[in-house]
Amino acid sequence: MTVPASATTAGPDAGAHAFGGQAAHTARLLSLLCTGFILRAVLLGVPPVLEQLRRSLGLSHGMAGLVIGLPVLVLGLSALPGAAITRRIGAARTVGAGLVLLAVGAVLRAAPGGFTSVMIGTLLLAVGIGAAQPPLARLAQVWFPRQVQRAATVMTLGLLVGGIAGAALTPFVVHGVAHDWRGSFVFWSVPAALAVVMWLAVASRSPDGSAGQAPVRIGPLLADPRVRWITLLFAAQGVTFYTSNTWIAGASAGGADTPAAALNLLCLNGAALPITLVLTATRRSFTDSRRFYVAAGLLSIAGTAGWTFAGPELGPLWSLLLGGGGTMALVGATAYSPMSFPPAQVAAVAATVWTVGYIAAFVGPPLAGFSIDLFHNPRAPFALCLAFSFLLILGGLRLPRTVPGAVPATDPAAGD
Repeated sequence: MTVPASATTAGPDAGAHAFGGQAAHTARLLSLLCTGFILRAVLLGVPPVLEQLRRSLGLSHGMAGLVIGLPVLVLGLSALPGAAITRRIGAARTVGAGLVLLAVGAVLRAAPGGFTSVMIGTLLLAVGIGAAQPPLARLAQVWFPRQVQRAATVMTLGLLVGGIAGAALTPFVVHGVAHDWRGSFVFWSVPAALAVVMWLAVASRSPDGSAGQAPVRIGPLLADPRVRWITLLFAAQGVTFYTSNTWIAGASAGGADTPAAALNLLCLNGAALPITLVLTATRRSFTDSRRFYVAAGLLSIAGTAGWTFAGPELGPLWSLLLGGGGTMALVGATAYSPMSFPPAQVAAVAATVWTVGYIAAFVGPPLAGFSIDLFHNPRAPFALCLAFSFLLILGGLRLPRTVPGAVPATDPAAGD
């Protein structure tokens, strides 16, 4: 993507003083990072205790898969209403409302009541996450008009670090502090409440991103090939990500609740950190690069094929490959909307991508769980992940190389 000279000569800090100076710039960047963190941590703190929860509540593998799958469906169903609410009350207020719902749901899922309270609380926090994500992408563009790719990547870094924390910290929380799955839910409700406080403090002194929002019309948006193919990419990585995170512990050597399971979850999500840090610092645009997405698909194929055919002996390697490919696809797909569309369309495009993508991703965990019940093979879910990994390559090859009619690239992080 070619960057106008006016953008590149503005300097990397040109957007820092647009709204309140360097301190405000840093606070907003941290708020994007921390909000992204909690949006993912509360969900991915569940897979490490899923087997314990399943046994405690007497659930089948398929029903246990719904604990992960149904929230993903709700994420998709909440995205379009979230974009519509953004038009009325502004992006910053919509994110704040979503975080409040998330915090309340995080508390309710730990309440007495068994499977019912778990699902009510989980679905409520999923509504909050789904409503918050589209306006968060818009704010990356509004708050950082000359650093859009970098801001969107920092937001995604928060999502991925939250995934790492949820997957890696939860086993230690259970064994050292919480003692069971319900206690781990109480633990994650604390940072959820803190995220609300931080967001309200920062957003109250920042532009709310409410001006000039386009209405959400999913049909015309899906007629745009950019939206169609980036939606396919987002959906494919979503299926592989949520399915593998849900069932990788049970496929590990020795099964769930073992050091091997914790290591595989850490590798699966930990691969995101170095990759996202590199992408945050890159000076070239990668969001519309076909080679970038094909590389992501090849890594994902290598990881899922390893789990499917070679087994858990090299589980950490397969997990690193799978996590690396998924990370690349997620970062690119998340940054694509604010990098490629005018400000008035960003929330609508992001909501469309997330609605279709999350609804597709919903089928992964429960379908994979039923495949375990059917074939009595804990590695069966990775065959599904392997099929969707090939779709990453298809989407990458068909994504338009140049972005017709896109917003001018004013991100100094982009190269020539």
